[in-house]
Amino acid sequence: MRRYHLYMFDRTGRKVEEERAFQATDDRTAAELAEGWRTRRKAELWRSGKQVETWVAGSGRRIR
Repeated sequence: MRRYHLYMFDRTGRKVEEERAFQATDDRTAAELAEGWRTRRKAELWRSGKQVETWVAGSGRRIR
């Protein structure tokens, strides 16, 4: 299991408003879990100092 951090930003997309730490077997599984938690805010998923995914505010579109 790998440890991940999901950072969800405020409306401006500049300040982390909420952080969720969790474990998953791989990046793909972690991204699927994170998508369900992030609502429609800008969010970033990180693993061990590596950015795994970024989501655009207001959409489900991933940019990474």
